[in-house]
Amino acid sequence: FVQNLFLFDTPGTVGQFYLLVGFIVFIETAPKVALDPSATSPGGLEAVPGWATRFSFLQTDQWKSAGIIVAAAVAMVAIYFLTLGPYVGSKTVLLGLRTIAYNAPVQGVIQHVANVSDRLNVGDNVVGLDTPTGPTMFQAPTAGIICELAANGQQVGPGGDMARVIPLWDETLDFFEDSISASPGLANYPRRWLLTTLNSCWHTLSDQNLQRVLPLLESELDDALDAEPKEWRIHLSFANLYQTAGRRDPRHLPVARDLLEEAIDLAPERIELIQLQVRQFVIEGDPQGALAVVDDYIAAHAEYLTPDSKFFAVFDSLRRDVEGVIEASGAGIASDED
Repeated sequence: FVQNLFLFDTPGTVGQFYLLVGFIVFIETAPKVALDPSATSPGGLEAVPGWATRFSFLQTDQWKSAGIIVAAAVAMVAIYFLTLGPYVGSKTVLLGLRTIAYNAPVQGVIQHVANVSDRLNVGDNVVGLDTPTGPTMFQAPTAGIICELAANGQQVGPGGDMARVIPLWDETLDFFEDSISASPGLANYPRRWLLTTLNSCWHTLSDQNLQRVLPLLESELDDALDAEPKEWRIHLSFANLYQTAGRRDPRHLPVARDLLEEAIDLAPERIELIQLQVRQFVIEGDPQGALAVVDDYIAAHAEYLTPDSKFFAVFDSLRRDVEGVIEASGAGIASDED
């Protein structure tokens, strides 16, 4: 709580920091001995403005006490409301991020019972395990959508992941929207978690889900860029999601490209953006363009991308992946001609 109190992301938290600094400065600069008013203040009636006499009642002890009480009440209310929003937002986004890894209770071999994207209720069968003592059925403890499922025939031990399930999308999106609205000043943090969740489980969205998700993405993109127009990570997160959506509907690819180009203008040296640019070319069906991006980046940074560099390994692996795509597409074209 103390650490979050002094983050400089919102006027509320930085305002409290200013108050603390001002108090410390006052303590350090206040005179050790009380000054003599007769020696430091002008005397006579001319020293008091005429309008000040109308407020002389404020100098009474009762009004001073009332002022202190009101100031204390305002300070407590301000602290409460200025910290409650971020607290509620962070608490709600955790609900939206709630993922349940269904772990194997015993040693066994996985047999498929459910499919990816299946919607489950409490008690529905998820995975069956063949164990030395016989088959063991594993059931869903909560309702949700299966986002990932271990491969059929895979051996798992106690605690091994068998499936990952997210809550039903209507509930999940409600949590994220509540988190975003709870703390507008910090809203881009839950927005990025929303994009990450959607990106990893986009294949589980039904056409009905998309009717809600796509307009939500458009509005959140506008709000996110209004809040942080120069933040390349926001552009990256949205571009990444629109690329994933473009695999299912190519109409989203131009949006992804525009966001990616803006991100590269903001942070041209970020490796994450170059990797995403390569992916953009591949998804658009231009693996040669993707290969050119990799080669150009390696050539431009040859001084740093030595063979023993971990970054060189990243781009070398990326280049081999693109070459694999080119070979696969060439093989596909050859088979079509045959």
